Amino acid sequence: MFTNPKFAGRSLAHSHSLPDHWWLIAVVTLVLLLCIRQPAAAQTADAAGIVVTGAAIATPTPHDNFREMRQHLMPEVAGTEITVTKKATVIKLDQQPPVENNNEQELFVKAPGFLITEQHTRGQFNFNYRGLGNPQESEFTLVLRDGLPLMSDWIGFPTLYYLPFPQSIKEIQFIRGGNSLLYGPEPAPVVNFISKRPEPGSPWNFYTEQIGGGYGYYSTYNSIQEATGPLEFRLDAGYARADGQRNNSQYDIWQTDLYVVWRPDEHQLLALDFYSSRFDGGDPGRITYKQWVDDPNFSFTPFNNDWVDRYTTVLRYERDFGGGWLLQAKGWFTHQEIDARTAANNVPGRPHPFPSSTTFGYETFNNGGADIRFRKLWGDGTIFKGSALTFGGVVYHGDAPFIRYTLNEENSGPDFLTASRDSTSDIIPLDQSRTADYQAFFIEDLVRIGKFHMVGSFRLDHETVEVDSTHAPGWRQCPRPGRQALAPITGFRCGDLGWATILAITTKLISARLRAGGLPVSSTSPEPHARSRSVRAYPIRLSLWTSN
Repeated sequence: MFTNPKFAGRSLAHSHSLPDHWWLIAVVTLVLLLCIRQPAAAQTADAAGIVVTGAAIATPTPHDNFREMRQHLMPEVAGTEITVTKKATVIKLDQQPPVENNNEQELFVKAPGFLITEQHTRGQFNFNYRGLGNPQESEFTLVLRDGLPLMSDWIGFPTLYYLPFPQSIKEIQFIRGGNSLLYGPEPAPVVNFISKRPEPGSPWNFYTEQIGGGYGYYSTYNSIQEATGPLEFRLDAGYARADGQRNNSQYDIWQTDLYVVWRPDEHQLLALDFYSSRFDGGDPGRITYKQWVDDPNFSFTPFNNDWVDRYTTVLRYERDFGGGWLLQAKGWFTHQEIDARTAANNVPGRPHPFPSSTTFGYETFNNGGADIRFRKLWGDGTIFKGSALTFGGVVYHGDAPFIRYTLNEENSGPDFLTASRDSTSDIIPLDQSRTADYQAFFIEDLVRIGKFHMVGSFRLDHETVEVDSTHAPGWRQCPRPGRQALAPITGFRCGDLGWATILAITTKLISARLRAGGLPVSSTSPEPHARSRSVRAYPIRLSLWTSN
């Protein structure tokens, strides 16, 4: 091993000089510590003391959040509806960020137990409550706007293909206990969209919103309103479009709302509402997770398309007669068209990957009815102060013809997979006439004795659903024609406001209706004319719950 003496000498000299400098390093460190400590000590001595005080806030009970809870609960008597002892939550949209681009998850983020199965486009909505029932098309959830059904056919075909733009909605009422006593035989819950209205006395004002985003998303919403005199007015219009995240998931949607009110005096109101919506969007089909990993843009059904048009007119009259009497009456008519171009899945890799035919389905819904409700406040000046009685009735009729055509290259040419809306052919696999009728009478009485209250309820539903099929090969003819069905609903609830304890018992006789959507009754009878009837089942539903 060779060592350079010159470098070795330098290293040795340096190692011998280190102990001589330790005392200098120690002195410098001590001085630095004293310099750092001195300002800190001075700051601590000069800082003023902080005193924190608190005072109790008066509440009905010492340790509750009653006032905060009331911000998200419906009034106990809301117009002609009694909601005390019912599980009724209010989602106020002005208290949460705006919702865009078909994101219902954010819209219902405050709705407990409410599940949303989202789709790429805004032409069909799938809601479900606590996993009960099939969420497809929201058949097991009743969706309303200002107390009137948004379903395609309220009784015979309770599916959801339309929702208003969130910008036109003030709040969402979410009623999941005793909802059938208010709005009829559909399963829980009820989702009631409450439209925006101009505040009485507000001058002319205009609002516009322009939003852009990824995947070609663009949305515009505009409104104008005023309410300075006996005439109130609001008009809004919105449009949204997107290319979608997958092939054939593009969509366009247009909506307009009109609201006109005339108040002859401070006790009366006569209103006209008109809602319109048009949707045009592709249907990319469902794929597995593995298929999505392989190709996130892949679509099994690149030629399928949906169209949904809906128009609703509502006439509303309200009058306060004095003495606690209030009348609310509504009459409405809805025309809705659901058209679809549907072909089988593509099969990549095969010699003929494209389907050999496509089906055009045309469903038309014409329905309407009347809803009349009275409320009487009673008990003033007695121990029953705050009591209320409500009663009323509903009449509804729906007519929903349904026809399907099969298109192929032979009867429609080589472009049959991309044929335009309203295309037909000489092949008719299905032609149905579907009708639904519904009538109901209901009464509820709220009795208060101090903080204690009791609510007795009764509702009698009468309904009929019929399906006449002139083209339904292979379907069985039902043995009897359509029959009527009665579904009585009774309820009793009581509670103490101070302890917030509620006891609710509901006995419900449910009419199990045949889904008037063209579903087979299962048979191979060659009868060309099949007539189905409404069927009845009477399970008794008893719910008992308390909350403290």
